[in-house]
Amino acid sequence: MIYPKTFLLLIFSVLCIKCNAQQTSTVVNNFNIRLSPLSLIDFYNGSSYKLGFEKKLFYATSIYTDFGGYFKTFNGYKNFTGYNLDLGLKYYIKNKDINQGSYISTNYFHKNQGFDYTDTALFKQASEPAYRIQKKINCVNLNFGYLHAFDNRLVLDVLGGLGIRYRNATSSLPIEYYDQIIKLTDSQSLYFVLKPGNSIWMNFNVRFKIAYRIF
Repeated sequence: MIYPKTFLLLIFSVLCIKCNAQQTSTVVNNFNIRLSPLSLIDFYNGSSYKLGFEKKLFYATSIYTDFGGYFKTFNGYKNFTGYNLDLGLKYYIKNKDINQGSYISTNYFHKNQGFDYTDTALFKQASEPAYRIQKKINCVNLNFGYLHAFDNRLVLDVLGGLGIRYRNATSSLPIEYYDQIIKLTDSQSLYFVLKPGNSIWMNFNVRFKIAYRIF
């Protein structure tokens, strides 16, 4: 299954390659303020809003950070609370003097998130009891990306990478319901969203940023 985030990433990647082939920018990417539009339609992790920046440190190197929270209700989950934080370091492979083009990066991501889950059909109750899920996620990733800074101060940034995800989750949902989630909904993704406990997974990291270059 191709998630909307992955589909949009593929479209943007093609546009970036085409743009890079037709136009060469010489502006220096010293400092930009950025938004994360794909986080608004994250059906798996919950819709969130993020604001961040990227700052050039020295030759070919920059740091970036993004911070955000969650919309209260999205995609069947309710009463979202929490925050997310993303810290990263970039090294530009090309156009090193102006910090744009292809780059490699490493980042640390932290998420502290809680939400309520209800499902009358699954729990076979007339009312809809709300079960609280609380998760803490820590990830470290290695990424490859591309950034293009336009002369009109618009900046587009896309990256993809792999890493390690450590997950700690608690849930008030009775343990006997987890087998029913698989049997009645045939949803592996729902099972892993709700499942409590500690686990370590491989992490697939995809990011798309729209930014405004300050200087």
